[in-house]
Amino acid sequence: KVTALLLCAAALILPLSVHAAKDTTVTKSINLAMTNDNLRGAGYEWQNLDDTLILSGIRLITDDSFGIKFHSDVTVKLTGNNYISAKDFALHCLGSITFEGTGTLTLISGDSAIQLSASEAMTDTIRFRGGSYDIKGGSYGIYSDTATVSCSGADIKAEGSKGAIRAKNITLSGGSVKASGGIHALADLTVAFTGVEAVSASGPALYAGKKLDIQSKRITAGETLSGLMEIKNYSSEKAVKITANSAKGTRSTLFGEKFPAFVDFLAFIFLVLVIAALVGVPMLIKYKKTQKLIALNEEMNKQTKTKKKAKK
Repeated sequence: KVTALLLCAAALILPLSVHAAKDTTVTKSINLAMTNDNLRGAGYEWQNLDDTLILSGIRLITDDSFGIKFHSDVTVKLTGNNYISAKDFALHCLGSITFEGTGTLTLISGDSAIQLSASEAMTDTIRFRGGSYDIKGGSYGIYSDTATVSCSGADIKAEGSKGAIRAKNITLSGGSVKASGGIHALADLTVAFTGVEAVSASGPALYAGKKLDIQSKRITAGETLSGLMEIKNYSSEKAVKITANSAKGTRSTLFGEKFPAFVDFLAFIFLVLVIAALVGVPMLIKYKKTQKLIALNEEMNKQTKTKKKAKK
């Protein structure tokens, strides 16, 4: 009887647990461009006041055109493992967006995994400051003809049949980038302090319409990744591997890309001086008081001895 009861309980609990697991998957797109309220769901939290989306284990799979749509100047913070899949665009941005955090984000779509539409600003940026990304689009991994793509401390894998990353400007100044489909900048492409591995089925692995600036220890290139040879200057080969410089980045980790990296060093020195002042000044004051007390005690002893001699 006990065995039968346990089997019945298991039969009842198992479907409930499976049903609960399915319920954690988001199946509808999330339009944050059209909301003025805070939102919370399975694996995500939208803080409307500071335009911040926290992804903490979201699993979004939808047949809608986009997974999540953003307005301009949004920050996405990653914790845990996150997965978003949509018909056309996993993430559809209407302006600048910044990715940071320590988590992972996988993006899958039929067109562009990250799409930033043209805006009047023409100074929009897709920034990657932290985290790990696996970005796969049917056409492009990351796409915008008007924005700048910036990576200053993230690990990115991007893939697309027409291109892994296509943008007006591309600046890689930290972390690592592995691209399947080529990295294409309509204007300027800069690689500094970043490990890059790129391969293109057709056309160059790296392309810059105006200026190509590569700062690295070693560049190898060729027609395939299995047959790379060391070169001094990249010249439109279909496969390229760039070894990062010893420095980790050229921009500030604490204060963002608007400030150079040495600002972090100055902030560290200032912090050390503040701590030294907080600890050292009280110790110095106590030391001086102690010395005064010692001197006063010696003076009193001296006067006592003098009085005793005078009495004798």
